[in-house]
Amino acid sequence: CMLHVQSCRSRDSTAVTRHPLLCSESYGWRYSKRSHTRWDEDHSFGRMVPLLVWLCAACISVAPACIAGSLVGSESLGAHRAADSTTAARDATLPALPGHGTPVVTDGDPTGCSSDPTTARLEGSDPSAPNAPSGRGSGDGGIGGPAEWIHAPIPTRLAAVLHADWASLDPAAPRMLAELRSRNEFAEFSHARQTFRDHLIGTYGILCAWGQPAVVARTGLFHTAFSGDLFRFTYFDADKPGDIAELASIVGQEAADLTRLFGTVHRAHLLGLGRVMNGSAAAEPGRFDGGGITVESRTDGTVVLTASEVARLLVVTLADYLDQMVTVNGWRDHHQVEAPSRLWPGEGKPAVALYWISAMCRAIRTELDVIPPAFGNCTQVVGWEDEVTARDLYWETILSEDTLSVTAQADRFQTAAELNPFIAEPVAMLAQLAFRTARYGEAARHAAAALERFYALGTAWDKRTDFAAWVAFVRLLLLRSNRLAAGLESLPVDPTMPATLGGQALVSLKQLVTEM
Repeated sequence: CMLHVQSCRSRDSTAVTRHPLLCSESYGWRYSKRSHTRWDEDHSFGRMVPLLVWLCAACISVAPACIAGSLVGSESLGAHRAADSTTAARDATLPALPGHGTPVVTDGDPTGCSSDPTTARLEGSDPSAPNAPSGRGSGDGGIGGPAEWIHAPIPTRLAAVLHADWASLDPAAPRMLAELRSRNEFAEFSHARQTFRDHLIGTYGILCAWGQPAVVARTGLFHTAFSGDLFRFTYFDADKPGDIAELASIVGQEAADLTRLFGTVHRAHLLGLGRVMNGSAAAEPGRFDGGGITVESRTDGTVVLTASEVARLLVVTLADYLDQMVTVNGWRDHHQVEAPSRLWPGEGKPAVALYWISAMCRAIRTELDVIPPAFGNCTQVVGWEDEVTARDLYWETILSEDTLSVTAQADRFQTAAELNPFIAEPVAMLAQLAFRTARYGEAARHAAAALERFYALGTAWDKRTDFAAWVAFVRLLLLRSNRLAAGLESLPVDPTMPATLGGQALVSLKQLVTEM
């Protein structure tokens, strides 16, 4: 059943006309043949269409009776504007945000371990210590501005990922990606929060950002093409030599064999992964004992894996989960359930999984070819309870922005950042709050610390927007904070070009990025 409502207006209108299903702020999604776009931009157009195509097929199969109703209502925005004025006046006289230590910015090494101001208290340093600017780095992100500014250069490998410069990471990458994109099934199947193709590329990107060898990253690019131990959808048949050979022609034989193992062995039994993922009752991961590990396979009975194979399969598993960490998962909560109880895509709330991802990363670090920079080079773990509390504090604060003072928001984000020292988004929020209240030096320190966390994890934790957008936003916030702290305008305007018709001086993106 498809409803097309012509009378939707933006929420900024003085009178908001809503259809109860298609025009509500929480649940709205409208397709327009004229614009080929969406009203709800939390998920891209390409992500929504495969799910709706699948849903239409499911609806047709059960021949539903469709009943459409229409309700019209209007509301005034005057109360909202009055509330905004009150909030602005209140925030103008806020006390200082919580103080922190000094961020230590890495020099572009993708496997470097750094600290940031929000973890200083956890590590026993003095949170009231003077804040000094960080050192300069050598990443491909480039560094501009005076030496005394606080810098957080993008590590070289991560810059390649953010720029989609895959060829610099693996000469075969352009051909492999072309092969993936030529198979439309990956683009037309809705995965956890995006299309299957986007998820595969996202997993590949995380593994590249972590500096994993080509065989591991290539495995990530097609990791569930042979299905998985929980994922029931498959592109290749693991029992057909021709299918295995086809994948080998794309990623190489070693990566094809590892991909087949990924899709056929019971990975939950590797180092007790299934028990480690068990929430508040999570067990400690198993340990390598120097010998082979026997595990069940859906195609080959039982197989014996080397420690290196186990570590490689598990590091791909960690990247796989990190890319789809949302509470409402399309394939898990909808496609594989005959009576789904959750509405996709949900609200975008982060899932709770870092407790076991960090534990498994530490368990396999000694057998990995390259240790990821995440979780302090896989040496630190966040507990389940701390992760839950941090996630809930962050999310409740995000949803309560209009009702909480800046001080209350800062306190909550600060606590979330301390409880979970591996997530960048609470620190990015602290940077924005400091910027809003004209504490530009503090905003710059928070922004640099947030970027270091982003760089280490190699992906966004808050999936409401993508990783590249998070990094770009915080880097620009860092630049503006540095400039304002130095007494300059927030943006490097170009007085040689005519201003906009609204009278605003133009800003050259080339100059802007050079200074970033």
